[in-house]
Amino acid sequence: MIKRKMGNSDLIKRINISNIIEILKTQGLKSRADLAILTGLTPASITKLTKKLIDLDILIESGIGVISGGRPPILLDINPGAGYILGVTLSPNKIKGILTDVNGTILFKENFLLENREKKYILNNLFILISSLIDNVNKEKILGIGIALNGMVDYVNGVSIFSPHYKWKNFDLRETVEKKFSLPVIIDNDVRAMALGEHKSGIGIDEHNFVVINIGEGIGAGIILNNKLYRGEGYSAGEIGHITIEKNSIHPCSCGKYGCLEAIIGSKRILNHVSTEKGKSYLNDPSIKKICDLALSGDNFSINILEEIAENLGYALSFLVNLLNPKVIIIVGEINSGGEFFYKKLMNRVKKYSLKTSTSDLKIIPSKLGNNASTIGATILVYENLFKGRKILKV
Repeated sequence: MIKRKMGNSDLIKRINISNIIEILKTQGLKSRADLAILTGLTPASITKLTKKLIDLDILIESGIGVISGGRPPILLDINPGAGYILGVTLSPNKIKGILTDVNGTILFKENFLLENREKKYILNNLFILISSLIDNVNKEKILGIGIALNGMVDYVNGVSIFSPHYKWKNFDLRETVEKKFSLPVIIDNDVRAMALGEHKSGIGIDEHNFVVINIGEGIGAGIILNNKLYRGEGYSAGEIGHITIEKNSIHPCSCGKYGCLEAIIGSKRILNHVSTEKGKSYLNDPSIKKICDLALSGDNFSINILEEIAENLGYALSFLVNLLNPKVIIIVGEINSGGEFFYKKLMNRVKKYSLKTSTSDLKIIPSKLGNNASTIGATILVYENLFKGRKILKV
């Protein structure tokens, strides 16, 4: 007889618990009989697992189901008071944070603008933001902190391999934050967090294969394949912003190369171009949104800018479309202010450079979560590690 190792038994139990939680989170109230059918587990196993979760205050009995004849079933739900999760985004010019319950309801928000990118200054502001959010609740009820960070991130070890905007290299951010707050911390790339956010709480909730593209000062992609987030062997999957668009270009990129997509259509370069070409009188406090608004009102210069963005972005996206053949591409960023005018031009360029079979059913759509995509995704990083990965909760 082959003896099953305890490690395998624990893993199977945690996977089954995660499946139960996922069903209740996405489908709502279910009876134990429903959960047995949906998970493929025996009624006895479901009873044992749900009792454990109820004892831990993770699940609650919430109402009576309807059945024709016999004893009506008791419905189970996730206990919103089971704990709280912090989600933080470290972007080039801002730190954003939210505090949610385990159901993902946002309870509190904080935002800090960054006046410089010196490491000590950034960390100090990060600590202030986290402390401010923690002060709203009982710290003992906080399950963990999720952090979405620009650049290449080692998700498993919580290390910022390279942050082009902060100039961090192999910085152990997870250890730094955990030492400060004595709470579990999960870290990942910001655009991958956006993809998680859209997959679990946004417009990609019913999609199995899609790509999220974030367009700001930096440009990146988060990739969901067969319902799973794809990080790549060295955690650098999705660095679409560093595809070379212009050979022999004079435009430097944050990565140290020249002519990258990010260097050509990133917001920093576009806004510098506006100031250079038209002078400060063209826009008061220029932004991508203002450029979109002017383009929609018929301003030729602004229309040309949107066409330039659509041309270069469409060319870069064609690589993803031909290689991955996603069903949906979701766009995050102020460029969404360009509306149908921009999206029509972008789709035309993608089709121009892609195989016809790869674009026959392709949809390119704006994010549902918008500016909250990465912070919501950061909370999901913690949620996904409650029973698996870091195993934040003991069961």
